[in-house]
Amino acid sequence: MIRKFLPVSALACACSAGAADGTWNWEKRRSVGDGWDLGGYLEFSTGGWQGTEKVSALAATPVFRIERSDSAVAPYFEGAIGLNLLSQVDAAGRAGGSRLQLSDHLGAGVRFGEQRRHEIGLRLQHLSNGGVERPNPGMAFATVRYQYNFE
Repeated sequence: MIRKFLPVSALACACSAGAADGTWNWEKRRSVGDGWDLGGYLEFSTGGWQGTEKVSALAATPVFRIERSDSAVAPYFEGAIGLNLLSQVDAAGRAGGSRLQLSDHLGAGVRFGEQRRHEIGLRLQHLSNGGVERPNPGMAFATVRYQYNFE
């Protein structure tokens, strides 16, 4: 019944951790306009999905984010390009050419709550091997994310 309204071909699950070593974190933001800051973080993540077969992924992704800085409820926009290592070459019913994939994403969301620790957003992500190996069909995902920031 739900497929009639929402064409879901796979469900994804991921967990991640941002770098907190002081090199690339929210404390080093740059103002880019009236009440907006540009910041970044390095996201290490693992995830998986199951369509016709089960696939696991490890990723390292530098993420750039523009976020509203003067509001308790802070909207944000982000973009990233990173590397993913897949558990197999055949994913989503297609041969991907190589297990090493480039990943890029665009996202938007909002941070809220005490010290803006809660975050909910939408990411549109694309994986491909960048034409290094053939075939290179690529895969695209839309992911709704919830994140809780401990710091």
